[in-house]
Amino acid sequence: MPPAELVATLEHLTERVLDEDCVDLTLTGAGPLRASDGRPTTESVLDRRYTTQAILDEELAIADWADERWSRPGTPARLAGADGLDPAQVNAAAFAAGTDPLVAIVGPAGTGKTTMLRAAVNHLVSDGRPVFGVAPSAAAAEVLGHETGVDADTIDKLLVEYSTPRRLPEPRYLLPAGTTVLVDEAGMLATPKLADLTALADHLDWRVVLVGDPLQFSAVGRGGMFQHLLDHAPDGAAIENLDRVHRFSAEWEADASLRLRRGDITALDDYDEHGRIHGALTAADARRQVIGRWRDLRARGDDVVMLAATNDSVTELNRAAQRLRLAAGEVVRPLRRVTLGDGTQVFIGDEVQTRQNDRSLSTDAGVSVKNRHRWIVDEVGTDGSVTVGDDERGRVTLPRSYVAESLDLAYASTAMAAQGRTVDHSLLLVEGPIDAAGLYVPMTRGREGNDVWVVTESGSPSHPVDVLADVMHRRWIDDPAINHTVLDDPVDLGF
Repeated sequence: MPPAELVATLEHLTERVLDEDCVDLTLTGAGPLRASDGRPTTESVLDRRYTTQAILDEELAIADWADERWSRPGTPARLAGADGLDPAQVNAAAFAAGTDPLVAIVGPAGTGKTTMLRAAVNHLVSDGRPVFGVAPSAAAAEVLGHETGVDADTIDKLLVEYSTPRRLPEPRYLLPAGTTVLVDEAGMLATPKLADLTALADHLDWRVVLVGDPLQFSAVGRGGMFQHLLDHAPDGAAIENLDRVHRFSAEWEADASLRLRRGDITALDDYDEHGRIHGALTAADARRQVIGRWRDLRARGDDVVMLAATNDSVTELNRAAQRLRLAAGEVVRPLRRVTLGDGTQVFIGDEVQTRQNDRSLSTDAGVSVKNRHRWIVDEVGTDGSVTVGDDERGRVTLPRSYVAESLDLAYASTAMAAQGRTVDHSLLLVEGPIDAAGLYVPMTRGREGNDVWVVTESGSPSHPVDVLADVMHRRWIDDPAINHTVLDDPVDLGF
């Protein structure tokens, strides 16, 4: 249609959706200067917030659920054999293994959250109390199970088991009343899934222990409710004193990481003084520096991860790493050219990662293929299939269709994919917009070192520390709609 007509049509549709289907969260009082639509003339369109009644109902249900559970406090467990835990870890583990119907624990990067949970799980099991773990992703659930000993799966799988009509859940998911459900990476849990879990927990009388960090990456989709619950928890109900960082070999880095998490830009001075912040005039130059550092650290036998904000940057880093390995004779071109989901060609010996959960694909050790699993390529079939292996998970042949869509090189990955991972060295490339979480998470993955390369070709600010200081002021974490409601005026909100 003609441009003028198209604009008018879009305007009409937008107004119709806003009027008929949305709740306005930017209601304002009377003012002297108003536009024709009744809005203040000083208001930016970026200040406008809308939601739907269904979203508000979902968020309010979660908030009411938490309030009701916090009104019935229990008692913490008396842990035995908690050697090696600091006092804050002992306290958190005691509450996780206690009788409170709802426990919320904040675990900043490197503070020993997994060690704490292992102690809690051991106590629950020794007491004969059932416990089950869930996480937003299959890889995170696998790590949770492996490192704490708890039986764990994705939140999606647990919810599907209880929502499939005309059949009982599989025996593994038949959790009796009183079961403690550990929710790891709670800050990444999407609001609809948290709402479903809270309803299920009430229906089946489960305890819920939410563990995460609201200042790391949030959910893919609507999120932010973990932070909301922490903000509105009664005094002492949320455990936020896990503040002793155990991960880093350098003492200064433990303190600097906590300040980085809080948004204290003076932490950047510490990283800069210790040679962790690097500048580059172009993205190509930055990638060369990152790859060079990656090559040197790998030659020493260190576990290294390269991280970037965009898929394009990740692909370029992966290709550069593959070329270096090919030149060194560490990978071999197969007889058949097979292209992966990221557009790169796969070589025998390459490090790859699967990007889609597929429970129909299992290794010879009985482990199903999960998103973010890392593998070594053993064979490339003439039919386009790829056989990959891992010392712990075993070997599996991935069919051509899966390879073409859901298998990527794994020398580099996006920053979000690194959450929950610990390596010797983390190398971050910043060549575009990121927020504070996009800096904090990558800069806390490495035990021995965490470095960042900043591209400064865009001009002002030109110093890499100044660029990162600007990054630390950005927070892209979701903000729930109920944070912007006027609950004493339900008519205007459409309740």
